Amino acid sequence: MVDFARLEEEANLLVASGEKAKAIKAAYELALASARAKDFARAERWRQKLYQLDPMALTEIVNAGEVIEAEKAGGLDQSYLDLWPKLFHALTGEETNALYYALQEKVFEADQVVFEQGKRHARLYFVVTGQLKLIHAKENREYFLQTINKSEIVGVDTFFTISTCTTSLVTLSRVKLLCLERETMDGWQEQFPGLERKLHDFCMDFNNIPDLLKRKGLDRRTQTRYPVEGIAVIDLLNASGASLGREFKGKLADISEGGVSFFIKTAKRETARLLLGRRITFTLGMNVPVLPEKFAMAGRITSVVYHLFKDYSVHVRFDEPLSVTAVRQLVTNLQDEKYF
Repeated sequence: MVDFARLEEEANLLVASGEKAKAIKAAYELALASARAKDFARAERWRQKLYQLDPMALTEIVNAGEVIEAEKAGGLDQSYLDLWPKLFHALTGEETNALYYALQEKVFEADQVVFEQGKRHARLYFVVTGQLKLIHAKENREYFLQTINKSEIVGVDTFFTISTCTTSLVTLSRVKLLCLERETMDGWQEQFPGLERKLHDFCMDFNNIPDLLKRKGLDRRTQTRYPVEGIAVIDLLNASGASLGREFKGKLADISEGGVSFFIKTAKRETARLLLGRRITFTLGMNVPVLPEKFAMAGRITSVVYHLFKDYSVHVRFDEPLSVTAVRQLVTNLQDEKYF
């Protein structure tokens, strides 16, 4: 058995002493030994150390990378790959290795909640064995939506968008799931820039929550949405409803009695993610005859959806709905550009 603790101590001493050639040799051998022991995190760490020691040590860097990928490929469980052949056939060898080794196995007993309606959950689940059910709660009642079986994928709606769960997932039997964390996928952007898009496209076949809710008459979007244009000022609130003094502007998209949506631009997904669940006031400097002089509504951000070119649509549910008359007057004023 390889004594990695001793080898790493020796390698670190060589690095610290400035003996570059010996340090490169030690780092290279550690990367290979770690890969052959299936400790791929350690292998990648020492391969990165080679870059740091000498970016021109191309022979060692390339060879280490090839050995790591070969060892990963040799450790793949074909029975898992066969559950989602369309997905894995679309991926390159390196993308397959990245996804496969990022999946964490989780086991749930019968009648356990995997995720809960109304809460944040940024994980994607691949069902290996067992059965689950999707349910939706409304007005103190639970509605059965769908049974989830082996080889299906669940959690798509909250994994690829920044939103709270619109359903709950509960096990019907003992189940084995493979779980992918959103943070893990975010880390692939530089090394595997096409992997997220391929995974997204495949998973869209399983993104049927809106249709299920609509068929059951549970669709939240029952009110007419009016497309509008203009600029709104959004102010973040603390838990007691007081302003945090962090205003920003958004470009209006649509409005209804129950809420509003607008676009913002940010280069960082984490910034957009932090908006989810926050309470805000939404203000337009305009006069709506059926409302106070300055239009302002309080609400909560329920989802944030990424679009192209670093644009995100932010969706807000008002604390108190507007009247139909107020919405129509607001839309008329916006169309007449009677604001700001």
